[in-house]
Amino acid sequence: MLSLRFIVATLLYLLTATLCSAQRIITTFAGSDVTYPTGAFPANEASFGRLVGIAESPSGEIYFVSRTRSMILKFNRADGTVAIVAGIGIGGYSGDGEDAIRSQLNNPQGITFDRAGNLFIGDNSNGVIRKIDTRGRISTFAKFPDLRLRMGVGINTGIVIAGNIGSERRMDYTVIGNEVNVAQRFESNAGPGQMLITGSTYERVKEFVEVRELGLLRVAGKQDGVLAYDVLRWRGL
Repeated sequence: MLSLRFIVATLLYLLTATLCSAQRIITTFAGSDVTYPTGAFPANEASFGRLVGIAESPSGEIYFVSRTRSMILKFNRADGTVAIVAGIGIGGYSGDGEDAIRSQLNNPQGITFDRAGNLFIGDNSNGVIRKIDTRGRISTFAKFPDLRLRMGVGINTGIVIAGNIGSERRMDYTVIGNEVNVAQRFESNAGPGQMLITGSTYERVKEFVEVRELGLLRVAGKQDGVLAYDVLRWRGL
């Protein structure tokens, strides 16, 4: 169950970082339109961008996430300053095993602490959870499952019959012909994330792609097989 202290801290510091004084006047607690310098700096002289997470350390320090700048920052209650904990202000994925202040995060989201004082960060666009230990060293704690859709693609080039094909009870606009069968055979042989093309297709796109020749692929109706290429990358990308 959340403690009253945590709930109050969250309400006070979440996102807008404003403080309601005893006179019921809302004053800026942290944040401005001025870009912050490196190191510790006054909390009201910094531009944090979009804030998306906040957590209180076991020792009572307030940490928050700047999603815009891909940074984790810490508010010092004693002198009213803010210091960078992790991130260099440019999204990326680097720094494991080093001081977190020199690392790169990419679109960080939530943060939390364990009882020992280790900080855990949802490094969203990198698909990992990062950990900053009590010495300030960052590491990758866990990786999210790879849920990206990976499909094999087979491409052939040739003459086909296209049109409304079928009967009065069921008709579809489709393509038929030997070249379609070749493309289907190439698709069925392509692995996840792989694109296989025939020699006829390669002759038309060779200026734009880098490929690896795979030799002849046996295809029904083709006695000698069909020359296959594995597309490695697009030129210039």
